[in-house]
Amino acid sequence: MKQKTTILLLLLIPTFAFCQSKKLTICFAGSPSFCDIKPPKGFDHTYTNNSSYRAGIDIAFPLRNRSSLVAGAYYSTIGYNVAYKFKFHQSGDPFIPRNSDITANYLEIPLTYSFDIIEKPKLEIYSSLGIVYSMLTSSDTKTTFEDNSVRSADIFMNKSLFSLQAGIGFSYNITNRLGIKIEPHFRFYNKGLDMLMFQQMKATDASIGILFKLWEMK
Repeated sequence: MKQKTTILLLLLIPTFAFCQSKKLTICFAGSPSFCDIKPPKGFDHTYTNNSSYRAGIDIAFPLRNRSSLVAGAYYSTIGYNVAYKFKFHQSGDPFIPRNSDITANYLEIPLTYSFDIIEKPKLEIYSSLGIVYSMLTSSDTKTTFEDNSVRSADIFMNKSLFSLQAGIGFSYNITNRLGIKIEPHFRFYNKGLDMLMFQQMKATDASIGILFKLWEMK
């Protein structure tokens, strides 16, 4: 039920944007994000998302056949809480985590290919596929262990991540410079945000925000 609700929200979230152009454009983008983190298979850990957002620069390079190549640089923050369900034989173990409150900050470099499925003067429906490199710049972790001690566990954060990003977008041009855009993303990571996830992470996200076109090549 939670997964269906998350996907429905992603499909209904609008992003206001300056209209895409067939010329090279540079845009600033900033928005909160929504993520759905799944626990590792075979574990009953509970992941709860806290505040997350992203902001950065997008550069769109138009190609032939209604397609474009989009590169960017983003600062991204992902916050989440984990309630661990490890099985252990000795209570009060100082090395077994009970729960963690984690905020991770990343420099993200996305590179995606976008193709217009439907292209009209006012309406565009397109698909996108690409990869995102995420480099951990800083983190703040507060972990409570079974002996009730609270310690930092930054050492368990993965320093770099790769993810495959796929999405389908809808944009409607209100004017030559302003439009409405809906674009949910589905991301598949090569590993978890932290080493205790043990497996590749799947996440869904979408953005609510405003894109400002800063420059256009004539």
